[in-house]
Amino acid sequence: MATTTTKEAWSILKGSISGSDKVIYVKLQTLCNELDQLLMKQDETIQVFFNRVTNIVNSKKYLETQRKTKKLIQKVLSSLLPKFDHIAAKKNLKTYLH
Repeated sequence: MATTTTKEAWSILKGSISGSDKVIYVKLQTLCNELDQLLMKQDETIQVFFNRVTNIVNSKKYLETQRKTKKLIQKVLSSLLPKFDHIAAKKNLKTYLH
């Protein structure tokens, strides 16, 4: 899908990002702590325990993917043609990413 306006480009890029780097970092730290302290409960079935483990691992993978996506978007922004330097959305997105 080719975009022709600044608003379209901004909308696509903004839609692919959620959360700041600090928020993602804190969430990842929390998930790591949960995983480190994870113990099966006395009355818990193996299926429920594995579901808890899977949820933590999947959440970590998702957040790590978000971080990689942000890096990719930053690379794309820094690689735009000079004719796009004036675009206000580019400046706003850079602010949004930090």
